[in-house]
Amino acid sequence: MKEQKIFEVETIGLEGSKLIEASAGTGKTYSVALLVLRLLLEKDIPVNKILMVTFTKSAAAELESRIRKFVRQAEKFVTGGEIKESKIREAVGKPDEEKRTRLRKAVRSLDYLSVMTIHSFCQKTISEFTFETNQAFDFEIVKDDTFLFEELVNSFRREVVNAIEDYDWFREINGYLKFDKMSEILRKSISGGKFLDIDMDQQYDLVDDLRKLSETTEILKEKVEISMLSKQQESGRMRSLPGTGKVRSNFSRYSFWNAVWRKNSLMFLNFCTSLKEEN
Repeated sequence: MKEQKIFEVETIGLEGSKLIEASAGTGKTYSVALLVLRLLLEKDIPVNKILMVTFTKSAAAELESRIRKFVRQAEKFVTGGEIKESKIREAVGKPDEEKRTRLRKAVRSLDYLSVMTIHSFCQKTISEFTFETNQAFDFEIVKDDTFLFEELVNSFRREVVNAIEDYDWFREINGYLKFDKMSEILRKSISGGKFLDIDMDQQYDLVDDLRKLSETTEILKEKVEISMLSKQQESGRMRSLPGTGKVRSNFSRYSFWNAVWRKNSLMFLNFCTSLKEEN
């Protein structure tokens, strides 16, 4: 494990990538503004070539205001003015003509300063590279995508589940499947979650799979019932399901519908993928 170093904004190298961990109120905004000033002076990188991305609009506004202030104070210092901020004086060092030229240019370019939120950065990138990103010109970046997930769930229910011709299966499926949880399944899938024991590339037919599952689980049910009947008959924990005279265990029925739920979730993800490919 690499030894962690204390962050010193005045001396840290400006090359490569850096990961800085800091708690709230430790001077992150202040340090970033000083780093920008150092990039302008030491690397001669123009303002319009420096990109800063943060989380909230208020954080972006504060950072932009701080950078503008630091650049203007530095320019004032190199032209003979007095400033109170010692860190800015240290970053500038001894004033000379080259530094004056760079800072004057930076002050004139402050309107091109790029301090953005993640959303605004994505929006700007997509709008500037519409063809490259294969996006429509009238795209919209939404902050709350809940309604999009709900629309997909409703489309799946309408086009796949409601299209089941076998009424008995249709009634069973609608009674047991948790459609309110399917948005969460899709969100996890988009984030990289997977069914580790199921082939995502394989296509499934809901009714056919239900029949196969039913046949397979019937054997399991019988074995479980025989085993549990002998152990649980005295305790009275067995019951008959409504509408049937057949005694079944809660365990076997749960196992069956748990498998159905997994298969249905997979079909839903495949359904969403097919819609994406069509569009």
